[in-house]
Amino acid sequence: MKKRYFVITILSLLLVCGVAAILGCSHSRDVFYTVEYKASDGGAVSGETIQQVKSGESTTEVGAVANEGYEFVGWSDGKNDSWRWEDGITDNLSFTAEFKLREVFVNYDAGEGGYISGKTHQPMRYGEDGEAVQAMPLGGYKFIKWSDGNSDSIRTDCDIKNNITFTAEFEFLYDGGEGTKENPFVINTYQQLKDMSVYPENCYILNNDLDLSGVEHEPIFAYRNEFCGTFDGNGHIIKNLSVKSNAPFSSLFGVIGDGGAVRNLTFTNFELNASDNGTTDYAAGAVAGVAYGDLENITVNGKLAVAGMERPKIFVGAIAGYASGKIINCNANMSIEFEESQGAVAQSAAQNDELELLSDASVNIGGIAGGSANSIIKSCNVTGKIEVKQASRAIYVGGMIGSYISDSEGHSAFIENCDTDVDITGVNGNVSAGGLICLLKTENTSRVIVLECVTKGKTEAYNAAGFIYKIPNGAVDIYNCHVDGNVVAVSYASGFLYDATNVKLTDCYVAGNVETTASENGASGGCASGFFYRLEKNSELKLCYVSGQVKGTSAVGFAFVGFDCKLDRCYSSGDVTADLHGAGFAFSQIRGKIQNCYSVSNVHSSNTDANAGRTLIAGFVVAIKDSDLLNCYYGGNVTGTVYASIPATSEPMIGAFIAVTDNTNIINCHVLHAEKSFALEVIGQKRNSETVTIDLKAYDKASDMLMLAETLNGNSGNLIWVNRANNFPRLYFVKS
Repeated sequence: MKKRYFVITILSLLLVCGVAAILGCSHSRDVFYTVEYKASDGGAVSGETIQQVKSGESTTEVGAVANEGYEFVGWSDGKNDSWRWEDGITDNLSFTAEFKLREVFVNYDAGEGGYISGKTHQPMRYGEDGEAVQAMPLGGYKFIKWSDGNSDSIRTDCDIKNNITFTAEFEFLYDGGEGTKENPFVINTYQQLKDMSVYPENCYILNNDLDLSGVEHEPIFAYRNEFCGTFDGNGHIIKNLSVKSNAPFSSLFGVIGDGGAVRNLTFTNFELNASDNGTTDYAAGAVAGVAYGDLENITVNGKLAVAGMERPKIFVGAIAGYASGKIINCNANMSIEFEESQGAVAQSAAQNDELELLSDASVNIGGIAGGSANSIIKSCNVTGKIEVKQASRAIYVGGMIGSYISDSEGHSAFIENCDTDVDITGVNGNVSAGGLICLLKTENTSRVIVLECVTKGKTEAYNAAGFIYKIPNGAVDIYNCHVDGNVVAVSYASGFLYDATNVKLTDCYVAGNVETTASENGASGGCASGFFYRLEKNSELKLCYVSGQVKGTSAVGFAFVGFDCKLDRCYSSGDVTADLHGAGFAFSQIRGKIQNCYSVSNVHSSNTDANAGRTLIAGFVVAIKDSDLLNCYYGGNVTGTVYASIPATSEPMIGAFIAVTDNTNIINCHVLHAEKSFALEVIGQKRNSETVTIDLKAYDKASDMLMLAETLNGNSGNLIWVNRANNFPRLYFVKS
């Protein structure tokens, strides 16, 4: 029983073990493993990314696929093929496809005539931005465009996704040359002329005449792009240039900078019209609005019309509006018209500070330049006319220069051998005019020397002078200059100079007539003086004279008022007609000296109004005080009408030689006191101290004064006076 049980137990155990063995063998044949495929940023895996694979079997194929802008680098196990599968899997596995941003580049190339400034080869990651580059033309070339059509010379390319190359294209602008002084760029066309703006510091030469009919021209250069090179017109002509521009420097060139130069050029039928109401200073001329550089051998023929202007300061000239370089051998035959807006109010200050000639808001007009500073001006000639029709502020008009200043420390500026034959008209109350220059100023120890200049046209303005209207603060020397034209003013008219301080004039004369036309105190005319109206502070005149006629309410043959000045070897010979006050030579001299001077001017009082006011008339000087009067004579006649039936406090003062003298030495002087003279006394009134000397001889007949040269020379030892046959003595060195 027990044995049987044992056998059964053993069999059962064997059965269980067999089943277990059979079951165990069946599980070993079906083992599975996991294979996973992953991707880093920038890509993905194409195919079954997680695969259950029986032991020993293979995976299905998968591929590493890069996103846009990325590229496949490799698998994490070092394999480089983007597509893969695994054979004989015996374990769980994981593989990662790795990616990175793709690298691209931009190349910049330059075509003929230029180069690239900046990094020409720029590698970068996909989608990044490049660095800025600039297409730079070589001398004479101009950048046109890039190969993709972009016309900006500076470019920055962004979001680059592909390799690309851009090429800069250039064009040679001129008909030859290298832009140097020895080999300038050659200009044959108007476009080439305009293209000078690309190279403002190079040298140019015009190769033929240019007819600019129909061209709407704008100035070529401006501030911050001034022309600092040289332009040689080569004797050629620019015809029919018309400028109708709102630019503040209306002209052909615009702004010529310091160091720039324009020469050897002629303009015919030039025309400029301006009527805008801008807020900056305005300067206009044929060549340049503003010329800090040199102008030489230039001729301009045409007209300028400026109207409606309300700008702070205005400069208008035939050659340039404003100039501060050399002006040599320039000629203009121009018609200039200026008309300001009715009721125009000048701006209080300019918005740009380039033009500092005058501190006030003024208009400056001249035949060569409206304004000039520190210029050397030689051998220039101006003909034509200047007309001011309407003005609501100060207008300075000069036949050559409106306003001139010399303010460089220790600088000497020369104005020489210049002629004007310009008819100036501007009778509005704000207009002052000078036949050569209206306003001339010096500052900072600078000096101006004017020599060998002539004015011939008629100068007519509210206040006018035949040569220079006003020199407010010296120091100016004027030599061998003269006025041949007539001077007419409403208020103050002077044959040569109206008002000056610290000036020296030598060998100058006035041959034209001087007249004022205003009504003053019921009479007709203002203040007219043959040579100057006022001279002050150590000013000196010598070898100067007036031969024209002088007419006005107050009229004098030579000088009106002198303070602390000296007149030496000067004379007047034209007739003087005065309504109220008149003298053959001077009206008033205070603290100065008049020596070796004479007048043969007939003085006529033309007053017809008994209530006109006090009358002061003298043959030589009306009033002289604290001065010396030496070696002088008067040989004219004093005639006319004086109304004496007026209040005693206003009684007329009349003298054949002097009306009133006060504390003045009169030495070796002579006067014709003819019977027909209405001056009852040789000296109308004496207010002398006891210490003065009065040595004055009167003559009844002119014939008695004809041989006075030796007496006038006295003991000086110098040949100053010479006798003339049947005439009064003359001054030896003075032209007559």
